Amino acid sequence: MLRYLLFGLCTAPLLLQAQVHVRLPDTTLARGTLAVAPVVLALPLQRGDVLQVQLRYTRAALSIDSVAARFPQRMVTTIIADDTSGSDGVLRIRVLATGALDSAELLLHCTALWSGTSPAVLAVVDLTANGLQRAVQSQGGTLVLEPATPLKLSQEQAFGPVFPNPVDGDRINATFWLDREAAPEVALFDPLGREVGRWQLPPTPVGSHTIALPIERTATGAGVYHLWFRTDSRVFIAPCVVGK
Repeated sequence: MLRYLLFGLCTAPLLLQAQVHVRLPDTTLARGTLAVAPVVLALPLQRGDVLQVQLRYTRAALSIDSVAARFPQRMVTTIIADDTSGSDGVLRIRVLATGALDSAELLLHCTALWSGTSPAVLAVVDLTANGLQRAVQSQGGTLVLEPATPLKLSQEQAFGPVFPNPVDGDRINATFWLDREAAPEVALFDPLGREVGRWQLPPTPVGSHTIALPIERTATGAGVYHLWFRTDSRVFIAPCVVGK
């Protein structure tokens, strides 16, 4: 019996699992734009290893559109579920290692929403490796949104949001609010600041409106563009991403 007890004491430390350190970005994002948020799990992987990662995020201010691996030739990622029923979103990701890696590095493709308070928060709250629960210690994950105040429709002039964002067709849609009748002017500028489109709207009554602006895709490459909106002496600018 003593021999078995000693054997158990000697082998027990081998079953202990060290905490997995997780690095998340601390950064500033412009509302209405796309961003890539890297998530690094300091956990070596071998071919065939499987991770289940649960990530919590501020749903009102952040949308996670897709997840990719930094080294796709050695790792495959799959979104299992995205629970948006609560105030915080919960994203569950499956990671399959197809080769040896020093760490698991994920790329979250996100949209910083016009709504929601700042900052938005990302956090890895649960991790299993090959079916075994692992403790996690997260660092970072604070995403400050600019402008600091969310866009709200009220009894004053406002412009945005732009949708879809990113733009993948031949039209850009945008909403705006007028507190008095006006004939707004709209212009589109490319990532280098060059004007690539301009539209003069007819006299428009008070209230909320949506416009569809045709764009020439042969003249607009992929990148972050800006819509310029002027009514009377006030100018508003809303960013938008034009896809390939």
